[in-house]
Amino acid sequence: MIMSYSDRQYSLGTITGTVVDSAAKHIRQCKVQSDIMSVWATCNQQEMHQNRMKYITHKDDLVLNVSQKIGRSLAGKVDVYPSCVSNFADIDRNTRSAFIWLYDSEAPLDFLAKVQMIGNQTNQAVEEILAWMDDRAIPREVDTKRLHNCLAKMPYMQAQGYAQTAAYASAQSGDTVFSVLIGGIVTVRNGHFPMRCGQTVQWYFNFEKEHFCHSHFSMGISDWDIGSRIKFDEQQNASEIPLTDRRGKMDGHPNRTLFALPKPYVISSKDGLEFYGDKIRIFAKCIGGGGPHEMVDLQLTTQSL
Repeated sequence: MIMSYSDRQYSLGTITGTVVDSAAKHIRQCKVQSDIMSVWATCNQQEMHQNRMKYITHKDDLVLNVSQKIGRSLAGKVDVYPSCVSNFADIDRNTRSAFIWLYDSEAPLDFLAKVQMIGNQTNQAVEEILAWMDDRAIPREVDTKRLHNCLAKMPYMQAQGYAQTAAYASAQSGDTVFSVLIGGIVTVRNGHFPMRCGQTVQWYFNFEKEHFCHSHFSMGISDWDIGSRIKFDEQQNASEIPLTDRRGKMDGHPNRTLFALPKPYVISSKDGLEFYGDKIRIFAKCIGGGGPHEMVDLQLTTQSL
């Protein structure tokens, strides 16, 4: 994906190799949700300790709050710290598709119906997800037991902010509590789509990238803007597309390739449709743009959403 010269924008981080800073910073201590991580990883605390670099939260990771539950079996623990995750461990293709299926909701009632189905009728939700995969020619995993287990403990995910320190999934490895920037200006790594100053910013799963358009209407390739959601009949089969690290490279940590990234929230220029599943994931505004996987400057607005 190449941006034309007129579209090209550069953030402070790209031009100078530094980061933006502001006096107003809102930082909150958060805690890695080890219970959910162990379900996604299908392993115990000892195994997460042995493979701690696989499940670690690094500085500058985009962190998601998972305190609110959807699945009926997710324990409602009372904790002084917000429960968060920054990567999705070893979830299989079925569970990845379940995450994408949930946010592939055009209307609020569509999203609510899926949430209620996950919480009250897990077997029906599994059937719906597998049928959704079949329609899009996404190969299924033979064993659906993991999908049942993940749906039973599925959280409602919201952007918490950006990690300022590292944290581990297991207390045996080190501190599971870490600092998260929830408000202020920050320079971070962009996702797969070019970002321009003034655009609102949403988060998305990196394994969800092929559900958004990579072509710009002004190039005569299609009627879609870069980053707008592609409808089902326009989507490509993304089942075999390799995942990269946050820099867009293939030489990153091979076991740490499932995470959330920022992208511009773009409404389709073809029909003007807004997807509710994307709109509820807005968490920032771009104040310094950049190309795919370049550094961009964001103003976090999670407190006002």
